[in-house]
Amino acid sequence: VHIGYMGSYQKFPKRWAEEENIVFQIAKWKTPIYLGHGKLDNVCPANQTKLFYDALQKHHPNLKVKLSMPANHTHDYKY
Repeated sequence: VHIGYMGSYQKFPKRWAEEENIVFQIAKWKTPIYLGHGKLDNVCPANQTKLFYDALQKHHPNLKVKLSMPANHTHDYKY
């Protein structure tokens, strides 16, 4: 999904590591958010969502953030 607008990591490593990476820009985040990610997702690693959640909690402990990571869901519309 991200490759479509960011390009490949090999070609644009700075985009992936810094300027376009939402975790790198976490200090600017102000919007309450719901994060949902099935743990059986084989398209996007679920640990990326958890890393983002942890970063939000660290930088914005009072921000409303809801995390849902059901163990039995994949990358599909059922979840």
